[in-house]
Amino acid sequence: MLSQQAEYHDEHELRERAKRWIAQFAPYLDTIESFEASELRERLKTLEELKREGQELLPLLPQLWNFDDVAIADTLRSAVEQLPSIESELRRHLSLVSPGDPLGEVNLDVLQEKLSERQARQELGLENSQPVPIVLEEVSSPPNPSVGTTIGIFGLGWTLFTTFHCIMMVGGMFKAFGPLALLLLAFYSMFFMVGYKTLRTAYLAFSAESIQLDRRTLTITRKAGPFVSEKIIELAPDTIPAIESTSPSNSHRGVMSAGRQGLNEQIKMTDVHGKEVSIAGFATRESREKLCKKISQYLAVRG
Repeated sequence: MLSQQAEYHDEHELRERAKRWIAQFAPYLDTIESFEASELRERLKTLEELKREGQELLPLLPQLWNFDDVAIADTLRSAVEQLPSIESELRRHLSLVSPGDPLGEVNLDVLQEKLSERQARQELGLENSQPVPIVLEEVSSPPNPSVGTTIGIFGLGWTLFTTFHCIMMVGGMFKAFGPLALLLLAFYSMFFMVGYKTLRTAYLAFSAESIQLDRRTLTITRKAGPFVSEKIIELAPDTIPAIESTSPSNSHRGVMSAGRQGLNEQIKMTDVHGKEVSIAGFATRESREKLCKKISQYLAVRG
């Protein structure tokens, strides 16, 4: 009889102890955003006691065999599993509230990123106080209506003449050779391609081109009146922006040079697939050089 009373007393004591532990643990699931450094240190101190007592209680939980005790045992087990993540969260928040606190936890990824940024600044000769934006946003090429008009007139005339000549030739040859005359379309396709590229160049000249660089994600936006196009590109990790000259085809070399700001030079980079990316084709040489330098510095620090 005495042994049964002792066993019941131990079980009752264990149940009450588990309930007290859960009651002490419950506030740790509340938000800690408004906590001061002293409150966070106190919680970390109490958490150490909860960790120690929780490890003592875990092997004793099988003694709580009553049906109503299942929820207590399951809750305590789940709570003990969450203690490491709660401790880490408290330490990270403490490092934000009180930087340099020995009980705080430093985010090594963020720290490594800052070290890399500092090293990149030193390599570029930048002062640590010199700001580098989180996201680089620039107008890479303003609209150039004069060049666009010149190239557009040439491209439109070229395309219309090619279309007229194609219809006349294919139509006349069709009467003599039948469907074989359609093979001439392969020949005319080269001329239509020149017309398409010329008209596209005119569209680019009329467009206001702007870029947004978020680390190595480049967004190129072109706007010409109501027409807006956007292209998102992932730049290659080792790409280095450089100003390079283009080589326009002989068919429209003359009209391209009609404006001082034709596609003679562009800022070129490489995407993750190895394809060439070109911007700032209609910018002035001075603004193109400044933009190229800004992109180089941004990629070195943020990329």
